[in-house]
Amino acid sequence: MTTQVKLDKRGTAKYMQVRDVIYRRIVSGEYPAGSAIHSEPELVNIFGVSKMTIRQALTELEKEGLLYRRQGVGTFVNDPNAAGRQITVVLPGAAQVAKQGTMFKIIHGVLEEAYSSGVRLSIYAAEQCDFRKDSPHSGGFLFPTPPQALMDEAASMARSGYRVVVINREMDCPELSFFTTDHRRSAELGTEFLIGRGRRNLALVSAQEQPHQRARRDGCHDVLKQHGLKGKDIIMDHETLGFADGAQAESVLAEADGILVTEGRMLASTVEKLKALKRRVPDDVEIVTFNRIEFPVPFADSIHELIEPLEEYGKLAVRRLVDGGKTRLTERFEAVLNIKR
Repeated sequence: MTTQVKLDKRGTAKYMQVRDVIYRRIVSGEYPAGSAIHSEPELVNIFGVSKMTIRQALTELEKEGLLYRRQGVGTFVNDPNAAGRQITVVLPGAAQVAKQGTMFKIIHGVLEEAYSSGVRLSIYAAEQCDFRKDSPHSGGFLFPTPPQALMDEAASMARSGYRVVVINREMDCPELSFFTTDHRRSAELGTEFLIGRGRRNLALVSAQEQPHQRARRDGCHDVLKQHGLKGKDIIMDHETLGFADGAQAESVLAEADGILVTEGRMLASTVEKLKALKRRVPDDVEIVTFNRIEFPVPFADSIHELIEPLEEYGKLAVRRLVDGGKTRLTERFEAVLNIKR
C-alpha cells in the first residue's frame, strides 16, 4: 500500500472509504496480524486526505477491533478472527421478528450459536439507524431474509470489504456467502409426493412477484410435465393474502385433489375456501405446504409440511463468520417433508 489510492465513491464519506481500503488489506493478509500499518503522515500522502480523515478511519477500525495503538510506537493489526467474535445482525424491520415466523426461527438459531460460541451480537433494525456507522462491531454482518433494498446493501458492503453473510436469500455476489433453501428442488419433492399418493389434478397456490415462490412454482410444473400432467395456478396477493381472482380460485379448488401451497401464510385462506366448498382434507384433497403451520387452521393434523431448516441457517451463518473463511460459501438445502399419517 505504498502507491497513492484514489477515492472517488460518491455519497460515501472519505473516512469510510479510507476505512474500507485498510479493512480489505487487513482481511486479505496484506496487513498481517501483529504488523504495524503506515503512520498517519504516510496515510495522508497515500490517500490524499486530511489527518482528521485518517484519524476518523483508524478510529472506526479500532472500534471494530481490527486495529490497536501503542502510544509512541504506532498502530498495529489485531487478529481478524478475533473481530469475528463480534457480529452485527441487520433486520429488515424490528416488527418483523415478532410477526414473521421465518425470521423468528432464523434469529433463534443465530442466538443459540452465538451463545454456544461465545460470540457477542449487535442487532439493528435497518430502518431505524445507519448500522454501518452505528455498529461498533465489524467482525461480520448477518442479513436474515433481507428485502431487495437490503440485498443491494449487503452486496455493496461485501464488495467494499466487509464480511457479509445473507440468510434465506440467494445472492449473485461473489464477495459474500449465503445459506438458503433449494426452493425448486423442495417443490419438486412436494409435487412428487402428491403424485405418488395418486393425486392427478393438482393446484398450485403462490404469489407471482416473489422469487422464491416462482422457483417453487417452476419446480412443481417441471415434475407435472415429467408425469404428463398439467397443474393449475392460483395466484394470491402476497401482502393481503387474498386471491387475485376469487372465482377462478374457487373453480380450481372445487376440482383439485392435490394442492401445493408455496408459503405457509397462504394456507389459512386456502383451507377456508375449501371448507366453504365443503371439501375435506385429506379425503377429498391432500395438501403440502411450505414451512411449519404457525397458526390454527382446520385439518392441520392432515396437512403435510415442507419444513425449511431455518434455525440451522442462523447457526451456519454465525459459524461462517467465526471461522473467518475468505472464500465465498453458498449452500442450498432441501426442505424436509413432514408427512402426516
